[in-house]
Amino acid sequence: MHRLGVVLGLVVACDASTGAGAAPAPEKSPAPEDDGAAKRKREREQKAADEAKAKADEATKLDALAVLPAKKPKNLEAACKQMLAAYDGFMQKVLTGDMLTKWTTGGNEMQLAVFRKECLKRSVDVAACQANALASAGPELEPQLAAIMGKCAEKFGGAVEPSAPPPR
Repeated sequence: MHRLGVVLGLVVACDASTGAGAAPAPEKSPAPEDDGAAKRKREREQKAADEAKAKADEATKLDALAVLPAKKPKNLEAACKQMLAAYDGFMQKVLTGDMLTKWTTGGNEMQLAVFRKECLKRSVDVAACQANALASAGPELEPQLAAIMGKCAEKFGGAVEPSAPPPR
């Protein structure tokens, strides 16, 4: 019986030596396809981070544009007239070639009428903000025209669906 105890003691001792006190098994190096997958994952994450930063930068630009001018018009009609003049000026900055010729030779009439109708539904503050933003916006912001107009409506008169920019 004493032998059985010694044998069991050795078995337990041998089993314990492979436990926590034993050196860890060497890690396998990642397979080449794992490196490729990790690289693609890092690229996707970087792209997502870059897109989020660009979106945040765009929102900051729009917020900076959507402010009231130092001197506001006294009534809505005057504010809308200023907004339409600023819109016309903005479109003349961004359009080129045949599109600019079409705009300046009467092609703008329908679009200006639509914007005037929308403007008269808003407040003086919204129209003044839109006029100020359009006068300050550079041609690179042409794709964000609807966002600029909507941002002013959101900040100064409640969120309203922005009018679509003219077709190109």
